[in-house]
Amino acid sequence: MLKLMSKCGLREDDYKYIRAFEEYTFLRNENQKVDVILMELSKKYRVSESTLKRAFRRLSGEVRY
Repeated sequence: MLKLMSKCGLREDDYKYIRAFEEYTFLRNENQKVDVILMELSKKYRVSESTLKRAFRRLSGEVRY
């Protein structure tokens, strides 16, 4: 499983950010500003905004086999 995740560009601890990514996607579809979303999610999940940005970039990428 880890090998497949690695091929897809994901890290083994990215599972922690899936719920935050779902919220981010929902709020972006509601036309909320990215900076505001990241600030709120970083407070809620107690993670830095830059960590969320990196995780979201990986999670939003196209799956490669």
